[in-house]
Amino acid sequence: MFYYSHDIPFVSLSEDKFQKVQHRGSYAISRTPSDEFRQFLYGIVSTIDTGGSLIQYLKNSAKEALFNYRLKREHYLSTLSTYADLYTAVMIAAPLFFISILSVMSLIGGKLMGMQITDAMKIGVYGVMPMLNILFILFLHFTQPRV
Repeated sequence: MFYYSHDIPFVSLSEDKFQKVQHRGSYAISRTPSDEFRQFLYGIVSTIDTGGSLIQYLKNSAKEALFNYRLKREHYLSTLSTYADLYTAVMIAAPLFFISILSVMSLIGGKLMGMQITDAMKIGVYGVMPMLNILFILFLHFTQPRV
């Protein structure tokens, strides 16, 4: 062991230590469930094998990972825009039409599927609308991409 200063030991990387890194990398490659991480580890092991610049490989991998992350987030934001349009149509405009039509029908009188129209309005406002909102929130939660 060489000493770079009085406090910090400077360890020289011998051929034996490179072989240990390669062996551990190969072991991690065989055990990881992630394809992206497996490719990353393959790159590290092959960079060490060929004597390439590990720092340059890590910088390039970081740039690529950040680019892919931003691309996924941008795609998700465009998907959210579509969901927002759907929410506006189904959860805002449709209930307004529903209540308007049922209000006019209640002035005329009659029943809707065997119940009073005011009861149908109450079921729609206090039952169906909150349930649809909860389902929409759950839909957004489960379609959100994992990072």
